[in-house]
Amino acid sequence: MSRELAAHAEAGTPAQRRWPWPLSDAGIAISAALVIIAGGGLAAAMWAVADTAAVNARPGMHIEALKYGAGSVAAAAAAVGLLLSLRKQRMAEDAHDRDGEKFQLAVQAQQHTEADAAARRLTETYVKAAEQFASESVVVRLAGLYTLERVAQDNPDQRQKIVNLICAYLRMPYTPPTGNDHESDRERTSQLELQVRIAAQLFLSDHTCIPARRNPRVKAPETYWPDLHLDLTGAALIELSMCNSVVRYASFASCEFVGGATFRGSKFDMADFTTAQFTAGSQRLATGRLPSGDPASGAVNFNGAEFHTAIFTGADFGGPASFVGAAFHGSADFGTPGLASYDALKGGSACPGPNVRTARFRDQAVFRGATFGGAASFGYVRFDGPADFASVTAHQDVYLAGARQAVTRPGHTAVSSTVWPHGWEMGDDGVLVAIPPGPDGTWPEPERLPPEAGKGRRRPRSGP
Repeated sequence: MSRELAAHAEAGTPAQRRWPWPLSDAGIAISAALVIIAGGGLAAAMWAVADTAAVNARPGMHIEALKYGAGSVAAAAAAVGLLLSLRKQRMAEDAHDRDGEKFQLAVQAQQHTEADAAARRLTETYVKAAEQFASESVVVRLAGLYTLERVAQDNPDQRQKIVNLICAYLRMPYTPPTGNDHESDRERTSQLELQVRIAAQLFLSDHTCIPARRNPRVKAPETYWPDLHLDLTGAALIELSMCNSVVRYASFASCEFVGGATFRGSKFDMADFTTAQFTAGSQRLATGRLPSGDPASGAVNFNGAEFHTAIFTGADFGGPASFVGAAFHGSADFGTPGLASYDALKGGSACPGPNVRTARFRDQAVFRGATFGGAASFGYVRFDGPADFASVTAHQDVYLAGARQAVTRPGHTAVSSTVWPHGWEMGDDGVLVAIPPGPDGTWPEPERLPPEAGKGRRRPRSGP
């Protein structure tokens, strides 16, 4: 098929064929006439030359002139036959091209039909699954959730839209069950709804997880959906577990994490936990079993997690919070950056306004071995329990100006196992203040006190 015909076939329009001029009727007639005229002219010229020749040579030359004239007529006939043969060949080729064009148009029409049918099936499946997801029946809602999961797995271009739908569902108002009155309608409804929400959370964690992602030889599984954005702003999340998740952007701002949360080994290009509430809870709501005295129950686990930018301003950690080995490649904001100049922060003289909310750790806060690649702000953060910043690596300063730790009375702290970063110590009123380095430009190594030695002693200067 010629390029012109192929282009028309691709556009779905018929091609306009034009004959080359020599193969047209006029071209063939003119070509034959030109051959005859040329041959006749040559024969006439030869006849005229023969008339001027000797008498005995004229008959032979006349015969040769007639032969050239007859030859010109034969040549014209041959030329006409050749042109007709070429036109016939061209007509056969054009007929073949037209058949190919029709076939191509038929294939494209079939492809369009199949694509339209597939789009209709996808739309119908999506709408039906969404209707199931909105059903009052828990079983029907779970079926709709699993149908959406299958649709997203088979159609990568639909994954973000379906993830947005799941996130919107989790953002809907929800009151977790209390576990007190199992016979009440509200409690039963809350328990049933809890099963759907747990399944929706597993939906997100399963498709953002790359097991053993730190091993370059391990490829991401087919169930991993790359480059997802999670908008869970204000959602109520129950015992969320997103271990080894890799997410481009995640917003957990104003979320309520009931029963703790685990982000161990996860990686976020951008994570926003502004004013998030981490509630330890008195029971394991997802399983309905008591924690049996497990001290890790309700903990927040970011061990080994990676962040490019992380915002925890105003977050409230109701249980233990562990950031052991976490890596903050960009800025890490737990406090109030930009309240005052650097010098004011170093001196601890800046004061937050009444509407500024900073993070609060109601239990132990462990940052042992964490790495801060950018600015780390803990300005005016509240530590109600021990804080461990041992072996912290910071490429820029760690700001703790105005941070406060609970004290029993002036000069005495109830927390004796705290290790602050280099350059910071707790004053008599429990507020952290900056300390200058020694003559050699370094700070003394920390003195970790045993619990029984903490009473009645002032906190020593300490560092990693």
